[in-house]
Amino acid sequence: MCMPMRFLAGQTHNIGALGYDWSPLSMGNAIDAIKNAMTKIQSDGSTFLEEDFISPIFTKINDNGPLEPSSEFMTYMFGEYLSFLAILYLITLGLANIL
Repeated sequence: MCMPMRFLAGQTHNIGALGYDWSPLSMGNAIDAIKNAMTKIQSDGSTFLEEDFISPIFTKINDNGPLEPSSEFMTYMFGEYLSFLAILYLITLGLANIL
């Protein structure tokens, strides 16, 4: 939940400039999405561990559907970037064993 919020907070001005109906005032929608999710988690804590529950929290923050820049960022962070970090970690482990 932190990464999408940080992305939205840092890129709000760019998202609006790309033609999306988004402004600093729209961040209230993201906060409402987190509040609604936390209320559901409070009533059933097991939902916090369910990817099907956590992943789409921010898809409904815009009236016109998910914000494409946000979706692309999350795909990058949880796909390519984490794979890159895992490879770096494995290389580091290999070098540590050699030394």
